[in-house]
Amino acid sequence: MIPSPNANSITFYISTIAIVGLMMFSGCTNRSPVNFSPNTLFGQASQTATAGDLQVRESYSTSTEWFESYENAHRESLRTGKPILAAFTGSDWCGPCIGLKKNVFDSAEFQTWAPQNVVLLELDFPKKVQQDPKVKSQNERLARKHNIAGYPTVLFLDSDGEVMGKLGHSKDAKQWIASADKKLR
Repeated sequence: MIPSPNANSITFYISTIAIVGLMMFSGCTNRSPVNFSPNTLFGQASQTATAGDLQVRESYSTSTEWFESYENAHRESLRTGKPILAAFTGSDWCGPCIGLKKNVFDSAEFQTWAPQNVVLLELDFPKKVQQDPKVKSQNERLARKHNIAGYPTVLFLDSDGEVMGKLGHSKDAKQWIASADKKLR
């Protein structure tokens, strides 16, 4: 004989499903305890390469290079005259962050657009992956400076580090890029 669930367990399961659903479809806050996919925003197994004296990360799933160091991204921004696209993300726990990567950052449209328009900077706040203490400290400092309360948050920064615009997640790469172009004008 199978025991019937009591009212408390049913309420708990319904509440849990509702919370997970809200987190997945409305964005994640930096206080979210919910763990989603273990995939990271820029590929589970990122590699570090050196371009001159600039450290870059390249995802296995894309050909676009992402900096982890604000200092190096800023140097590249000054060198090229391009603004910085700073992606604040919870790469291994935030559903909308994972969706932004899949739907926008991995798209052919973004892969063509990004190198022509921006310097890419990943500011990650993983929960399952050990992060270099310097990178973690840098990311926390930049999140405080820019009052980042939820993920994903994408800021467009000029060469002085001032915010030119802000975007969140999207399921449509063309629409996201059109919004980004407006922020960069």
